[in-house]
Amino acid sequence: MAYSNFTLETVLSTFQLEKIESIGLFSEIDPVAPRPHFKAELAEKSTLRAW
Repeated sequence: MAYSNFTLETVLSTFQLEKIESIGLFSEIDPVAPRPHFKAELAEKSTLRAW
């Protein structure tokens, strides 16, 4: 079967999987601001270059 033909429902039934959804899994965790060093590294290493 081609990858484009797969759906979540067919995978669940074919492999006898169970979909478990957790609402609010991280809802009680406070957000944390990234450190300046991390932001600088990310900006430096994630630039896209046009060729």
